[in-house]
Amino acid sequence: MPISRRTVLRTAAAGTSAATAGALLWTAAPAAEAAEGSAGAAGDRRLDLLDFGDTDSEQAHGLAAADTSVAGGHAGDRARVAGPLDPPDIKGGELRFTMAVDPVRQNYLTVKFWGGDTSPYKTIAYINGEQIGYRRSGDYEALNIGTVRPLPGRFFYATVMLPLEHTHGRDKAEITLRTYDGAFSAKVTADSRGYYRAYTHTGARLALDDDPRPEFTPPTDTVADLAESEKQALIDGYVAGQVKLFDGHSAKVDASADGRLSIVRYEDELLFYSGALATAAWCPAKSAAEKKAALLRIFKCVDNHTKDYYGNTKLLARGGHQGDWGGYYGALGQALYIVENLIDDNDVYGRDAFAAFLDEEFTTGTREGETSLKDVDFDGGRLTRRAAWGRVLKANFDYARSRLSYIYNQVLYCYEGAWEAHEGLRVIGSKFYEGRARSHRIAGECLGFDPFLGEEVLVGPDGQDLDLFHSLFYHDTTARWTEDYIRYVIKGLATSKLDKDGNVVRRLPLGRHYTTMTERGHTRENGYVANYGEATNYLPQWFHRTWGHKGDEELNDRILELSLRNLHARSYARHTDLDNDLKRFMRMEMVIDERNANYPGFPGYVLRQSEGKIMLYVSLAHHIEEHPERYAGSAWADTRKYAREAVGFAQQQLADHQYFVQRPPAGRHALRDHPARLLQRLLRLPGEGVRGGGHPARVAGGRPDRRGGRVPHLLPDRCPADVDRGRHHLPARLRRQLEQLLRAADLPAQPGEVDRDAGPVLLAQGQDGHLHRSDRHGRRRLDRLAVADGGPDDLLAALLALRHHPRQPQVTPRARSPR
Repeated sequence: MPISRRTVLRTAAAGTSAATAGALLWTAAPAAEAAEGSAGAAGDRRLDLLDFGDTDSEQAHGLAAADTSVAGGHAGDRARVAGPLDPPDIKGGELRFTMAVDPVRQNYLTVKFWGGDTSPYKTIAYINGEQIGYRRSGDYEALNIGTVRPLPGRFFYATVMLPLEHTHGRDKAEITLRTYDGAFSAKVTADSRGYYRAYTHTGARLALDDDPRPEFTPPTDTVADLAESEKQALIDGYVAGQVKLFDGHSAKVDASADGRLSIVRYEDELLFYSGALATAAWCPAKSAAEKKAALLRIFKCVDNHTKDYYGNTKLLARGGHQGDWGGYYGALGQALYIVENLIDDNDVYGRDAFAAFLDEEFTTGTREGETSLKDVDFDGGRLTRRAAWGRVLKANFDYARSRLSYIYNQVLYCYEGAWEAHEGLRVIGSKFYEGRARSHRIAGECLGFDPFLGEEVLVGPDGQDLDLFHSLFYHDTTARWTEDYIRYVIKGLATSKLDKDGNVVRRLPLGRHYTTMTERGHTRENGYVANYGEATNYLPQWFHRTWGHKGDEELNDRILELSLRNLHARSYARHTDLDNDLKRFMRMEMVIDERNANYPGFPGYVLRQSEGKIMLYVSLAHHIEEHPERYAGSAWADTRKYAREAVGFAQQQLADHQYFVQRPPAGRHALRDHPARLLQRLLRLPGEGVRGGGHPARVAGGRPDRRGGRVPHLLPDRCPADVDRGRHHLPARLRRQLEQLLRAADLPAQPGEVDRDAGPVLLAQGQDGHLHRSDRHGRRRLDRLAVADGGPDDLLAALLALRHHPRQPQVTPRARSPR
C-alpha cells in the first residue's frame, strides 16, 4: 500500500515515508490523500531489494559483512546483526553492499527493522564511502537513532534520502550500514539490532504489499490499576510532602542570620515558598501571624541574596544553573510580585509598614571592585533597603532584556527575567520602574501573543554604545560576557537607548510583526518540537501567578486563553500506542521533532507524562467553572472547549491507569487548589463530550489500528451512585452518559471515517456478564470494555475512582473475582 509523503505524522509497518531523513513515521494516509498523491507519483518505484540472511540476495548485491552474523528473524524474514569488533571499538561490524539507483531522479534508501528489538546503538548510513547526514541531531540525522522496543510485534522502516551527487549519472551505489555507540564514545560490546531488508527507490513512497510481516491486532489492555486506598494514599502523601517541604523551607531560613532559599533554576525554593504562601489551599501558614512570619522569611531571603550580589555582581550572570538566561536575580522580583497581595493586606503586613521597612538603612559590608559594589546608593549617599533591592533588580532587568534569542523556549526563559525584575521594581516603589504598560508588553513578547522585537539596545552611563554581543550557544557553564556586560550592565549602570520619539531601540531581527506563538497556538522554534514544546507548560503557572493582581486582569485573560489554545494545538501531535509490555497508553509525536527526535516518542497525554503537570491544566478548567460569568459569551467559546479537552486528556490518562504511575516530586509546582480536590472534580466538570486532538487512525503491521484517533474522555458524572450490585444495574442517568462514551479503541477502522461522527457507542451486557460496546448499527466493537476487566462494578469504580461530590453517596468497588 503506498504511503504518502504529505501525511507528515504518519506511517510505519505497512509502508514508509521519507518525509524527513531517518523518519520513522506512523499512520496511513487517508484514502483521498493517497489517491491524490499517487496521481503525481508516476515513476515512483522500487529499484532494488536486498534481503539480509538470504544467501542468493546477499551474493547478488556483493555483501561484505565481516563481524556480522545471520540471526533468526520474525514472520519468516531473517536478519543480520552486527557484532562487536575484536578488540571492541566505538563501532561494530558493518554491512557493505551495492544497490541499484536511478541516474537522474532523487533516490532513497529504506531499511527494515523489527519493532521488538532494543538497542542503544546508532545506525549510520554511508554512500560510496561518505557519511549521509549528521551523527547527532539535525534535519538529516542517523538512519536509526537507537530504540527500545519501539513497535512490539511489528516491523518498522527507516528512510534516508541519498545525496544526488552520489547517484547522478550512475546506476549503482555502494551502501554501508555501520553500527555506532550512541554517544560515539563508549565501546560497542553487544550485537546490534537486526537488519532485515534494504530497499532503494525513487520518490518518497515505497509499496510494501509483498513484504513478509506478522499478523498483529493491537491489544487494548491497560496496566494494572492501583487500589483506591493506594491512590488516596498517594494524594495524601503528595499533600503531606508539600506541607513538609514548606515547613522545611521555613526552618532553613530561620536556622541562621544568613539563611535563604535557593533561587537556582529548577530548584526554585523561593518560588515554591512564595507561591504556596500566596495561593495554595494546603499551605500550613493559615493565620495572619503565620503569614506575616512567612513574609518576613521571604524578605530575609531577598536581603541575603542582595548582599551576595553586592559582594559579587557576577552572580547575576552566573549565580546557578542557567543563571545566564534571564538573570539569576529575576527570581527575587518574582517572589515579591507573588506575595504582593499579602503585603498589601493590613491584617497580615500592610503597605505602610512595607514602605517603612524598605526605607530602613541597609548595610552589605562590601567594597567597590571589578565585580563588587560599595554599600552606598548610586549617588554615593546612604543606602536603603529599597535602593539596594532596586539596584539588583534594575541590573537584572537590563541584563535580561539585552541578552535574548529568537526561538520560543529561549525567549521565554530569558525575557521573563526582565518581567520578573521589572515587576519587583514596581512592588518596592523603585524609581527605575517604567510602568504597567511596559511590563505587559514584555510579558506579551515573552509568552508569544505580542510581536517579538528582539533585544533592547543599552548604552553606558555617558550615553556611549555598549558592546553587548552574546551567543546563547555558549550557555550555562560555558557562558561568555563582554567587558561591557561586566563593567556596566550587571552593575546596574546601563540605560536604554532611545530613538527620536523616546522609544526604546530594539534589534528587530525578525521585523515588527513576528510572534513566537502562531495564531493556531504552536510555538515557533526552528521547526516542530515536542519535547522542547513543553516550555509552554509554564503558562498555567503564569496564569495563577497573575490572577488577582490589580491591573493585570487583561494580561491574565490573555495568558489563560493562550495556555489552553496551545494545549489544544499540541494535542494533534499525540497518538495512542502500546508500551513495552503491550499496554495501552499515549505518546508524543517525536519522529519529526526538530530538537530532540525520539522513536517512538515519550509517553504523553498531551503533556510529557513524566512532567506530572496535567493537573495544572485541569486547574484552568476548574477556574473557568468557578467563574462562569467572567468567561461567558462567544469570545470565550473556544477557550471553554479547550478547557474541557484538558479535562478529557487527564481523564484519558486516568482511564488508562497512567496517572498514578507518575508521581510528581513535591515542590516542583505548587497547585493553586488542593490536588485531591482537582482530582475529585475530574469526573464532574460540566460540559459535553470532549474530542481531543485529532489523532488520525494509523496502520500498523499491515492491519488497521483502531487505537489511534481522538483522545476522548470519561464524561462528567453527576448522577447518584445507586448501584444494585446483585443485578449489575446501571443508574439511568449514568447509562445515558455512558452511551455517549467514545474511546480511542472504538474508532472506525477505515482512515477515511476518522473525521466523521462515529455516533454513540452503546453498552450492552453480554452472556458472560460483562459490559460490551457496540456501534449504532449493533456491531460489537470490542470483546470486552477496555476500561474494566471484571464487570460493571469495575466500570463504576473507574468512573467514580476519585469519588463524587461530597453530598453524593460514596461507592466502594466490590473485590474482583479471580479471572
